Parts: sequence; structure tokens; C-alpha cells
Amino acid sequence: VTAPPGSLVNPLPPASVHARFITAYRCYEAVMEALAKVVPERTTAVGFNSTYCFAFALPRAGDYRIMSETTAGGWGAGPRSDGADALPLPLSNCSNVPAEWVEHQFPYLRVNRYEIVQDSCGHGRQRGGLGELKEYEILEDDVEFSGMCDRFLYPAEGIYGGTEGAKGSLNILRGGEVLSLPSKSAANLQRDDRVQFITGGGGGYGPPAERARESVRRDVKAGYISEDVARRVYDLEPDT
Repeated sequence: VTAPPGSLVNPLPPASVHARFITAYRCYEAVMEALAKVVPERTTAVGFNSTYCFAFALPRAGDYRIMSETTAGGWGAGPRSDGADALPLPLSNCSNVPAEWVEHQFPYLRVNRYEIVQDSCGHGRQRGGLGELKEYEILEDDVEFSGMCDRFLYPAEGIYGGTEGAKGSLNILRGGEVLSLPSKSAANLQRDDRVQFITGGGGGYGPPAERARESVRRDVKAGYISEDVARRVYDLEPDT
């Protein structure tokens, strides 16, 4: 490994390194894509590979606590298995934070939704993992938000005929409007705002036409893919 001092992967003070996981994942993907050309049976498609790291804070005299959390996207599919759904990614060591704990510790927040995003996976003989949606409702004025992610512009690619996963997004729902923010952003939030963090899916492995029919039916039944995708991508009527 060559990492000269002062380079992107070996920065010098006072460089900011809080979003280092994004750079680390792109290095990881470069290695995996190189290996895919020589040992395809031992490598996977690219995953969402960009944990959404975000924080909320309500500045108050004598009480300033920051709620920091992460959300995960889908893993890339492999030669023998689908990608994991909404699971902390290969370079991560984070776990799920219960909604009850968040609401108890930070009463200016409410978790409204926490769910898998249907059709967010890349398709293929093995499908990529699905992303997730988490929505917070803001219960008091002047809550400060900051967050960082990636893959809002370029999705996780599939390999060997697999398709790409969905991209991520960040939306603030305010008074009937939807405000879309970039992947690295900050905002001042007001009571009744709703903030949606949406992560994307992993890439698919192999041609979708080679996916087992029963696997497609199972995904439709579980709500992972829609009936429209089953017909359009996999050429399967779900009830046949």
C-alpha cells in the first residue's frame, strides 16, 4: 500500500477527516472491482457503501446534548447470495439504535417511520440488498441538523449483467413542501418539520433473467420488490 503523507488517504493536520468512511469505502470498492476481474466467484457487486451519519441538537442554556446516529444501505449481491438489506456496511461497526431510546433521551424528536425501501435493490441472478428510510419529526423550534452521506448522484453498480441499486436522498418535509438537500448538508429545523433519510441499495450480480422464479415470488410476497418490477425486470407474473 502506498499512501504518501498529504494525500487524500493520508491527510495531514488540520485536514478534516470526519467523513473518512466515504474515502475508505471508495478504496475498498477499487480493490473489490480489481479482484472481480480475476476471481469473480469470490467477489461481490458494489454496495451502497456510504453510511448516513447525522446529528440533531437543540441548544439550550445548561443543556446541550447531541443525538448522533447512522443509517445503512444495501450490500452488493454475491455469486451465491443476495446482498444484505439495510445492514451496517463491511467497514462499519455500528448497530441499530432503538426508536424508544432516541425519543426518551431527546424529547424534541419523534421517530415516525423506519422501514425497508421497496425496489431499492439492484437486480440480477442474485439481487442487491435494499436501502432503508428513517423519518424524524421535529417537536420543537430551532433544532440544528447536520449530516453526511454519499451516493446521491452515483448509485452502486451491478456486475456481470446485474443492475445498479437506488441512490440515496435527504428530504425535509415542511408545510406541504419537499426540500431536497445535498449529501453533505446542515439546516435549522422547526417544529412539525419531518426529516427523511433514505439510503440506496446494493448492485445486482448476474443477469436478472437467471434469477430463480421462486426467489422473485418470495421477494414480492415480502414487499421487497413490487409486482411491476417482477413483471418488467424479471418477466414474471407474481401470481403464476
